Amino acid sequence: MLLSYEGLGQEHSTVATANGRIYVSRIRDSVQSMGTLFAFDPAGALLWTKEYGRDFTDNFIGTRSIPEVLDEHIYIESDAGAVYCLNASDGKEIWSRDFVQDLGVDSVIQFGYAESPLIDGDHLILLYPVHGFNAPRTVKRFVKSLPPALFGSISLIAVGCAGNWINEAVSADLRKSISKKSYSIVVDEVLAIPLTLIMNFAGKAESPAARLFGLELRASKD
Repeated sequence: MLLSYEGLGQEHSTVATANGRIYVSRIRDSVQSMGTLFAFDPAGALLWTKEYGRDFTDNFIGTRSIPEVLDEHIYIESDAGAVYCLNASDGKEIWSRDFVQDLGVDSVIQFGYAESPLIDGDHLILLYPVHGFNAPRTVKRFVKSLPPALFGSISLIAVGCAGNWINEAVSADLRKSISKKSYSIVVDEVLAIPLTLIMNFAGKAESPAARLFGLELRASKD
């Protein structure tokens, strides 16, 4: 082992390295529920810490976002639903946006926001869940609010639980809004994840749910 550092707090994420530094986020106190970003040098010496804002501690306590570093800026998303832009040299906040207060996102959070910022030049990547064969209303509102020429291009990636459930109609409303703003769409695809596992014991008839939802695991009584 080349280096280690204990007592940082709880997490479900990993580190980011850039510009000769190591960045990692943790929740040190579940009562205060503050997310903290730590910066280390390659030898493991702590350079600075920054409490960036309230984090989510209702279920499965621990930060879920990996910091994204671009030049002298660090972008990090809190589990409670906010994005922060920090100075990479000292952690000072440059700007922040709250999903609920600033973007009108649903305030009901069951397990916290578990995602990380991704920056690809002026290319906007929208990764969104499928709600009833449609993009969520908050994503539609966000796309409608985009000013023209803010980005160079846009990619749409829908996340669903079975490829045969979802077709290009999922992104139809988004494509319509984007075309009105003269953006080009680079990718418009569905990321299918098999979320439903249905158990069936040997000797029993296949359940209606198994036939409907597809993925079935057969297990013997042994």
